[in-house]
Amino acid sequence: MWNSEYSPMAGMMDAGMMGGGNMMGSFGFTPGGDATVTAEEAVSISQEYLDTALPGTVASDDVTAFPGYYTLHIEQDGEIIGMMSVNAVTGDVFPHFWHGEFITMSEHE
Repeated sequence: MWNSEYSPMAGMMDAGMMGGGNMMGSFGFTPGGDATVTAEEAVSISQEYLDTALPGTVASDDVTAFPGYYTLHIEQDGEIIGMMSVNAVTGDVFPHFWHGEFITMSEHE
């Protein structure tokens, strides 16, 4: 969705092949551009969102950068309970609620 390098909508006239919207509004895609949000700001933006949406949770400061957005974990009582992304251009927040309960994480090289 926000991946400015690999998204199927990246570079398609800045609005997608069909004009950039659907009956529910926009696709939520942000065309490529220089990031205006830093990783540290992404944590602050995430925490501000969580303070309202999920009180008692913490935005992890372990941020993973992708082309056009950042992803970080949502923690509660020191445990990972979810994941969210922050658009690196607009600062929009996108919680990943569909993932379900966190089980484990693996590292790949």
